[in-house]
Amino acid sequence: MTTVPSSSAAAAVLRAGPAGAAAVVAPYDGGAPYQQAFARHGWRTVAVLPEHRLRPPAYRNATLPVGYGDRVVHRGLRQTVKALRALGVSAVVAGGAGGIELAERIAWQLGLPGADPTSSPLRYDRGAQLARLARLGIPALRGIRTARLADAVTWARSHPAAGYLLAPAAAGTPVDAVECADERQIGAAWPALWHAAARHSGSPHLVLSELPGRHRYRVDTVTRPGPDGRPEHVVTGLRADVHAGPR
Repeated sequence: MTTVPSSSAAAAVLRAGPAGAAAVVAPYDGGAPYQQAFARHGWRTVAVLPEHRLRPPAYRNATLPVGYGDRVVHRGLRQTVKALRALGVSAVVAGGAGGIELAERIAWQLGLPGADPTSSPLRYDRGAQLARLARLGIPALRGIRTARLADAVTWARSHPAAGYLLAPAAAGTPVDAVECADERQIGAAWPALWHAAARHSGSPHLVLSELPGRHRYRVDTVTRPGPDGRPEHVVTGLRADVHAGPR
């Protein structure tokens, strides 16, 4: 269920209306696919990069990306929204998973189509996703979201499984999930994963869940304005993977 920004987001914007200016929020990795996709269709792009203190530690020294028509340094929501409005921005996308929440808050303040920012964690937080599915009665993996190893071990003891998957709660971070057979392996994998998650996402929370089945499915979706102006969810891709183990 994890959602991460993809070229589908840019494609939905490009289909929605005439060329304009699009803000790409937190393009820590350069955001090249977005800038190039918009440029091919005559759109100007504005890079919105949080100031040093607002970035995850791994991106504190990231330089402003190149190739954008304008750049805005985000220091506060009101100031950023004012600057983007002055630049004529008519669309906002996240440059990576770390920019989802801010991008949705900016779009909301600008009055542009987008998701409700109060539900942003459902699009980038694995723990929030599992909890919501459980509350709705939809079959999903059992798991716990926590920043404490003791809590994770206690949960594993009370939820025996054939194996466990330990991953950063924040999706889209360049940190691989780790398969664990038991409590000992959970304890061994925890420190490095905890530090890596905090460094790349700013959050030390991890999600420990039962190991997914051999078949895994990924569904890519985009939310965009429908014919009546109300949000419309469109499936843009479906992929089935066969799990091949640690290889």
